[in-house]
Amino acid sequence: MISYPVYKLIHILGILFLFSAYGGLALHVLGGGTKENAPRKLIASAHGIGMTLVLLGGFGMLARIGLLTSFPGWVIAKIVVWLIFGGLLTAYYKKPEFAKILWFGLPVLGTFSAYLALYKPF
Repeated sequence: MISYPVYKLIHILGILFLFSAYGGLALHVLGGGTKENAPRKLIASAHGIGMTLVLLGGFGMLARIGLLTSFPGWVIAKIVVWLIFGGLLTAYYKKPEFAKILWFGLPVLGTFSAYLALYKPF
């Protein structure tokens, strides 16, 4: 049985993979790179591993605190944030002009997600 702190480390590792993928992709697009010449396999791998680890760690922590049967509002909000993070990978290629906004917006979204976990507002 995996402990709560181990699930937390898995969750944090996933977050680091996710932000590494987004940071690399943002710099690629800001430097004039396109989808055709992107290191797509590396970025997609980091993104996929990150999303999986975030989900695994998050639900593992929820199981350890006994919240898998009914989700409070803050958990639902975190799942929505997770879905947003999952879908934004394509935004860099479809709207490269948003790369600068996403460069600053994604850490703000991540901070909001951390706020939800720390303070459990609803």
